[in-house]
Amino acid sequence: MPIQGWHDLLAPAVQLWHTAELFAAKPDGDRLAVTVRTARGERQLTCDHLVLATGRRGVTSTTALLQGLGVPTELPDISVGVRLEMAVELLEAIGEEHPDLKVSQLDHAQKIKSFCFCGGPNGGRIKLTNYQDAFGDPVITLDGHETTERVRGIRALASNFGLLCQVQGRGNALEARDSFIATYRELAGGRPFTQSLRAFMDRTSDGAGWPQLEARMPFQPSVLDLTVGRVDKLFTDAEHAGLAAGFRRFMGSILTHTGRALTVEDILDDVLVVGPEMEFLWNRPAIDADCKVPGLPVYVVGDSAGIAQGIVQAAMMGIAAGRAIATTAGPALPVLADASRR
Repeated sequence: MPIQGWHDLLAPAVQLWHTAELFAAKPDGDRLAVTVRTARGERQLTCDHLVLATGRRGVTSTTALLQGLGVPTELPDISVGVRLEMAVELLEAIGEEHPDLKVSQLDHAQKIKSFCFCGGPNGGRIKLTNYQDAFGDPVITLDGHETTERVRGIRALASNFGLLCQVQGRGNALEARDSFIATYRELAGGRPFTQSLRAFMDRTSDGAGWPQLEARMPFQPSVLDLTVGRVDKLFTDAEHAGLAAGFRRFMGSILTHTGRALTVEDILDDVLVVGPEMEFLWNRPAIDADCKVPGLPVYVVGDSAGIAQGIVQAAMMGIAAGRAIATTAGPALPVLADASRR
């Protein structure tokens, strides 16, 4: 059913507050007393169930809210990396066989993995993920988005995939996150930047600006306002070595599916390394199989549960929470949909 259809179906029973922000919550008997900020000011109300499905901006506020409710959380295992963008012909064949190709490698106790593979005949775009003020000054990271509607121009379409390594040697998760973001702000002001694959692997400067580097690529980059810089400097020596070795193994296998006699060395000047990408920034709260916090009428679903990122897992967790609430509340369930911290 289209989104508009769901809206029309639920409208009689659901009160939608667009741009509203959940600000605080505390137990009130078997219910919760919550504070919601709207364009008209703060509102106080009670609810039977609270579902936290916060977006990127809620990465820190969700943790603070849960901690305020006394919910125990575990620090995440943060992964950092880059997104590799290249001509669609290099990822087309493997993308048709495995539309959401996921590979994990263990190299000297360091985990290297692919993330959000955007291959196939129509490739994909690099998406910018704006965390706004979640970590203080604004920070933008990357994600990928597979596409079906683009038309090839003079140059080939672009395709991409993320490559991430689990952070080690930067302290605990919060120290690791802050260390990485601080370096990112120092190098690029917290805005995505790029480097040729050859320069990234060699840990050298490209010696050219974005117009020159962009023109050298055999494909049309999906982001047209990048800056060129030392993306390799985002990473410690161990992290960089893991990413470089992981890429050689992963891409070497992919190239065997192209039907062309290509090696990784052949494409070093034809690939953009765009950074940074980050994963698992959310603390993991204690939840049961219904995504419910034990002892509280609070459910945590999607990215904010700190289990895995992605639309499919978010949808399944939402279904689990919805079924549990419907079973508890019965057929005459009044619902408030709160558009908190997108």
